[in-house]
Amino acid sequence: RLLPHFANLCHAVAYAHSRGVIHRDIKPANVMLGEFGETVVLDWGLAKVRGRADIHGQALGCSAELRRSAMAGLTVQGTAVGTPQYMSPEQVMGDDALIDERADVWALGVVLHQILTGALPFAGGTALEVMRNVLAQAIVPPRHRLTTVPRELESICLRALDRDPARRYSTARELSEDVEAFRADRTV
Repeated sequence: RLLPHFANLCHAVAYAHSRGVIHRDIKPANVMLGEFGETVVLDWGLAKVRGRADIHGQALGCSAELRRSAMAGLTVQGTAVGTPQYMSPEQVMGDDALIDERADVWALGVVLHQILTGALPFAGGTALEVMRNVLAQAIVPPRHRLTTVPRELESICLRALDRDPARRYSTARELSEDVEAFRADRTV
């Protein structure tokens, strides 16, 4: 039942991408269904506009350095920018040059995983533990959590969650096209 709304979320994110905007904090708490069934994406506070100076660049850089130090076993003070369970590996590492539309595709993959299984692909007792898991923990395929997940949707989800951005869907539009193909019983 949620797939049409997920496809609409992908369309909304694809529109933002077509305007050069990367959201960087896609998660269910930032998505709402409007009064007429429209999908509304909220909280654009961490958004980045391609080709412009990132107003969060310095904070993200400091946050990334804190995360790298913490993951190396050093005790640090500070907080991550974004929501760890939905952060792409490149966001976790804080490599701003690598953060593009595919970081939002990753977050969409996490949302799809939740829709399919009722669970997040990466968990942990602390934000740091979650981020470590995003970088290194094997992704449990949705069908291993819930055998009724259709193979095609599992494939779509796993491609969106590929740690290598080059193998991930390049755009939210490509992701939505595969979801729409599944919904229409076309080849994915």
